[in-house]
Amino acid sequence: MNQQLYFSADYVPILQFPLDAKTFRDFALRGRRYILKDYDESYNLDQTPNRQIELIMEARYKLEGMIKSVVRGSADYLFDQIEDYELIDSLAVSLEHALERASSYLKSYDCLAFEITLRQLEKQPLNTLKHLAGHSAVVQRLLRQIKN
Repeated sequence: MNQQLYFSADYVPILQFPLDAKTFRDFALRGRRYILKDYDESYNLDQTPNRQIELIMEARYKLEGMIKSVVRGSADYLFDQIEDYELIDSLAVSLEHALERASSYLKSYDCLAFEITLRQLEKQPLNTLKHLAGHSAVVQRLLRQIKN
């Protein structure tokens, strides 16, 4: 029997962003809420808001959430629109430092800022919570509550 998969015209797969360990922990534990990327025409900005997203580290750990909004413009414009640079780079000590760090990985003048709303921590995948437990007493307490 031949089975074929059919997707509706409005089917949108989950968007995945691979992250390094520091950035992954920034999202999970330090309140970071934005990812900056160079603009790429492959992003359909009309379909992007309210799209499911997975922030992935080492292909084993993921944080699940949704894209709340997308802002497009130069890095300076994005930081002006978002205002709180710590939501973009929680490790930066000033706005200038955050802009300098962003310019180290942004290659074009035209950029995107994806605002990410993560699921509540207790609803994240268990292996991710176990991984983060070594970095946060809050996650350790959460795991004890889940266990009981």
